[in-house]
Amino acid sequence: MTKSGVNAVVARTNVVDNEHSGGHAVQPSEVARQILGRYDSTSSIRVLLAGPAGVGKSATASAMCTANTGLVHIEHDTLKTTGEWPCPCSVSYFDLRRCFEPSMHLPEFVIDTGGGSIFVPGKDNDARVRDMHSFKEDHHLEVCLLTASHDVVKERHLRVPGSREDAFDDYWQAWESVELQCWQACSDFTIDIS
Repeated sequence: MTKSGVNAVVARTNVVDNEHSGGHAVQPSEVARQILGRYDSTSSIRVLLAGPAGVGKSATASAMCTANTGLVHIEHDTLKTTGEWPCPCSVSYFDLRRCFEPSMHLPEFVIDTGGGSIFVPGKDNDARVRDMHSFKEDHHLEVCLLTASHDVVKERHLRVPGSREDAFDDYWQAWESVELQCWQACSDFTIDIS
């Protein structure tokens, strides 16, 4: 299913399935296979991966690019450090079009959104959902929502040096009360990795 054209630009290449999954979740390479299996050789792959922090969006995007060298990995967390102020990719000043529009000329790509980076408490999330629907339509983009159980995501979160359990609990509350509902309203398909 490899396509010619743009060389893959993979933001993170250290995909080690067992390390990322802890043995309790579907491997990123299997999730990538499921996503790529949705497209035939005549379809352009233009996917935005969404889900809670630690669900495996970056590992899945990297695995997709490894399996299909025509894909470009666009990492939202990297876009937030562009130096422009206010950064259109930051949580506070998020502007969907200004953040991702420069990459829309690419024929095929996978965007890995940072967990907690688009739909957040205290922002006009209804407007952001409308913007996402419009953006998807304008750019023939599909949103894949990756979900996992609280325990799987918490286990991954706590493996990061300096992570605190109380910080995760606050994040998970925001994920369940705000982000999950917004992403469900925007997603074209969902894969549970638990």
